[in-house]
Amino acid sequence: MLLYGPPGTGKTFIAKAIANEANARFISVNPSALYSQWFGMFEKNITKLFRQHSSWRHP
Repeated sequence: MLLYGPPGTGKTFIAKAIANEANARFISVNPSALYSQWFGMFEKNITKLFRQHSSWRHP
């Protein structure tokens, strides 16, 4: 789910509430943490993020 809007409007709160009700995973990602000056690193960082969380189990 991708929510877009100005800061402080409750996007993260809504997404966490929906994930909780659906017993789904919630991973909050700051895009600036994924960007890199090197070509191809953005894709590698996304892959790394999903691999790290693919074995994570929801309580």
